[in-house]
Amino acid sequence: MDKDKLAEKLDSFFAKCNEEGKALENVCYVEAYPGFANTSYFVQLQGEWMDKMDCSDALDILIPILFETSDPETRKYIFALQIIDSTEDVNCEREVSYAAQRKPGVPHV
Repeated sequence: MDKDKLAEKLDSFFAKCNEEGKALENVCYVEAYPGFANTSYFVQLQGEWMDKMDCSDALDILIPILFETSDPETRKYIFALQIIDSTEDVNCEREVSYAAQRKPGVPHV
């Protein structure tokens, strides 16, 4: 699955995050195994609300939303969710077993 298709499949995840008051301002998909077809992705997430809490607490909020809004086939292309802080550094990550962003209408890197 390419990253555009993954982003499309995660639209309901982004919508639910917004609905829950947990908007995600920036999202980036990074290939876990560059150059391999059907690779999985590190899904890097950034939201202002995440800077106000431990990243593990943010993941505890995001992962249940992900599982509620996506199917196992989609989640298997997510190697890990990564929380990006306001300095654009990876603050923490959690692997998502067959489990993770894109803000609708925003281009993705």
